[in-house]
Amino acid sequence: MRNKTKPKSKRSFQSGLPIATEAPVEESKSQRHSDPAALRLAAEERFKGQLAASQTETEADLRRAQHELEIHQVELEMQNEELRATQEERQTALQRYSDLYDFVPVGYFTLATDGTMRLVNLTGARLLGIERSRLLGKPLGQFMAETDRRALETLIAQVFARRTNQTCEVSLTRQDHSTLTVQTTATLLPGGKECFVVMVDITERKQAEAQLRQAQKMEVIGMLAGGVAHDFNTILAALLLHLGLLQQTPGLSSDVQESLKELEKESLMAMNLTRQLLVFGRREVTQIHPLELNELIKNLLKMLIRLLSSNIEVVFEPCPDRTLVEADQGMMEQVVMNLCINARDAMPKGGRLTLSTTVVEISNSSPKSNPDARPGRFVCLTVADQGCGMDQSVLKRIFEPFFTTKEEGKGTGLGLATIFRIAKQHAGWIVSRSFQTRNSL
Repeated sequence: MRNKTKPKSKRSFQSGLPIATEAPVEESKSQRHSDPAALRLAAEERFKGQLAASQTETEADLRRAQHELEIHQVELEMQNEELRATQEERQTALQRYSDLYDFVPVGYFTLATDGTMRLVNLTGARLLGIERSRLLGKPLGQFMAETDRRALETLIAQVFARRTNQTCEVSLTRQDHSTLTVQTTATLLPGGKECFVVMVDITERKQAEAQLRQAQKMEVIGMLAGGVAHDFNTILAALLLHLGLLQQTPGLSSDVQESLKELEKESLMAMNLTRQLLVFGRREVTQIHPLELNELIKNLLKMLIRLLSSNIEVVFEPCPDRTLVEADQGMMEQVVMNLCINARDAMPKGGRLTLSTTVVEISNSSPKSNPDARPGRFVCLTVADQGCGMDQSVLKRIFEPFFTTKEEGKGTGLGLATIFRIAKQHAGWIVSRSFQTRNSL
């Protein structure tokens, strides 16, 4: 019975008020809110915890952001280096293209449909002999003679009409009035509104070709003339011998003596002609030795004054330096005589005939006035007259054997051809200019 009553008393104890000696129970919300100081203290503690957590997260984010920025900066620097390298490569390529465009040994011209120049390279400007800035907007045809201008206009019209490459040869008249022969090729550019013209200077090549043709012609004629002259000279020598014997015959009348003298004179003229023919055939024996050209001309002056007309003034301007050359004296005298006679015939109304000598130095960089010109030290003989001159068609043929502009019976066409051959035999050359005629050896 006692044992049963103990659980009841224990049970009632558990349902009663708490005993003070038990563990403290957490305060209710109403109790915490009722104490502002405690609330503030709790709030500060919580804020400190949140702030610490927030600061920890912010520092980590900042470190990550800084790392990302550093990586991005390196990427930007690498991109900048690539851009700089690309820019340098582009600039180098552009400069290389510019140099290639400007300094190739051919002229480049970009032309509109009307032939005006829109782009010109430096070589093209040099071909025309004028600054590039002054060429843009001007027609290319204005630097050509009428015939060549029409040829260029036809070329451009065919390029735009047929849309195919076209080629022709034209002559350019430069600002200094000199002429160049150029091979011209025109190509239509993409878009069909402009054409690209390439000009190649072939002046020296054309001169060399003309020189070769002239040399071949002279060679053939020389072989023929030399053979004929050799046989003819033998006949003339026998004729002169018999004329001499006849002149020694006693009792000849004055008429017969006069006729014999005239025959002798004509025979000597014929021998002089055969001598010139022998020069062509290279069958005349030359005697090369040192010769002072100034002295030779001075010795010829008296004969020249008698030979030329009285209305022609002869002036000699010798070079102050020595004019020593390796030459055949007879041939040099023939050169001077033939040049002076040619000048006399060009001045039927009289004028001034000037002979001058100079010593010239020719270097590799010197412009060539003749394909035979070469570096070295040379003596130049110049014969200038005030005659009527020659047009270009005659000037090209003056050294051809038997070519003459004189009336029939007044010229053989061998005078200038002879000095041409003599100059060749002495490793020299001739330059002719007109209308102020200048023949230089």
